[in-house]
Amino acid sequence: MWHSLYRPLLPKRYRLNLSEQDLEKKVEAMALLITDECINCDVCEPECPNEAIFQGEFIYEIKPNKCTECVGHFDAPQCVEVCPVACIVVNPAHKETPEQLLLKYQGLTKVTEME
Repeated sequence: MWHSLYRPLLPKRYRLNLSEQDLEKKVEAMALLITDECINCDVCEPECPNEAIFQGEFIYEIKPNKCTECVGHFDAPQCVEVCPVACIVVNPAHKETPEQLLLKYQGLTKVTEME
C-alpha cells in the first residue's frame, strides 16, 4: 500500500515487529494497539466510546488504561470495525481477561458519572 512508503520516517518506537500471524489474530481480551500501518485517516478516534484513542506524534495511539475493547458499549471493538487498513491489533503488553475489561469499563463509567 502507498502508506508503507512512509514507514521509514517513523521513529523506531512506532515500528513494530509483528508477524502476519500476529496481525491476523482475532482480537480477544487485551487492550488494543495501533501499528505503524496507520494512515491517520481520523476514522477511529471518534468511534472510541472511552476516548482511549488520541493523535500521537506521528500516528494515532491508544491509551491502554482506557481501552476496554468496547466491552460494556458494543459487541466488537469499534475502532477495529472502521479501520480501513486493519492496523489495530491486540497489544501483547497489556493482557486482560474479558472480566478485567468489564471491570475497567465499570471503573471508567463510574468516574465519568461522578464528574
